[in-house]
Amino acid sequence: YLEIISNDTKRLSRFVVRMLEASRIESGQMKINPTRFDLCDLVLRTVFSFEQKINVKHIDVNLDFADEILYVVADADSIVQVVSNLVDNACKFTPENGQISISIIKEGTKAVTSISNTGNTISEENLQLIFDRFYKIDKSRAIDKNGAGLGLFIVKSVLSMHGEDISVSSSNGLTQFRFTLPVVE
Repeated sequence: YLEIISNDTKRLSRFVVRMLEASRIESGQMKINPTRFDLCDLVLRTVFSFEQKINVKHIDVNLDFADEILYVVADADSIVQVVSNLVDNACKFTPENGQISISIIKEGTKAVTSISNTGNTISEENLQLIFDRFYKIDKSRAIDKNGAGLGLFIVKSVLSMHGEDISVSSSNGLTQFRFTLPVVE
């Protein structure tokens, strides 16, 4: 019973934190503090924080980063939150013995980060709504019983605050999220 209570308390705590974050974003109270940082290093450290979830499901993680160090200008804490939400979703929706792939490449003046996972395909109808506040897919990815439908809303909002965007595609059992950040020397 204590374990059940503990898990419910943690779930509710995460929900409250996400609600507060969403409220701060919508009210304009959330401010970003752009700094220069190594995007590959930040993503790698964030992925390592999910090691336990990855190991429990025996997920194969493939990392493909640019050969050069990619410095970007953004609010590092906010980008950790973006990457954490995307990797957390990938872990949730990747089946046991599935695969998550993360790549970072330079395209012109942008660093393009792609996070994809194997699993159920998301319908085109659901893809159009996936970044909406409180939207949860009940059909193909109903594995997520604990989410509040705020994670992807927060991801999109944070990237919008940076003047950047995120896209999603899903076909043939592969779902991919891609976002950009400005590269600096």
